Amino acid sequence: MGKDKRYGIVKKLIISGYITTFSEVLEVLPKTVLSRDLKIHHQTFDKLIEDLEKFTLKNIYRLALLIGVDKWEFVKLFINESAPAKKVKRKKRKTHAQTAHHAAKKE
Repeated sequence: MGKDKRYGIVKKLIISGYITTFSEVLEVLPKTVLSRDLKIHHQTFDKLIEDLEKFTLKNIYRLALLIGVDKWEFVKLFINESAPAKKVKRKKRKTHAQTAHHAAKKE
């Protein structure tokens, strides 16, 4: 049995920057395909996905090899997964009433 065609798709998406986290890989490649090709029982693989910190570097490197990308690029997917989302601070805009009130105080 040959390699699943979706590995090539995921490789192209990672290289082009469209996939930046491991969970995005799972949106294209089914867990069953990955667990079978890694020779990991599907229940064990589910537990790893629930807590990504339990993935070993060996598992991550094997995933990178299956997909055909640099192992460090694949490590970045896991790092991006665990990175906290950046919050963008926005300045509060003054309403028309606040602006009018401020202008009235100056006079």
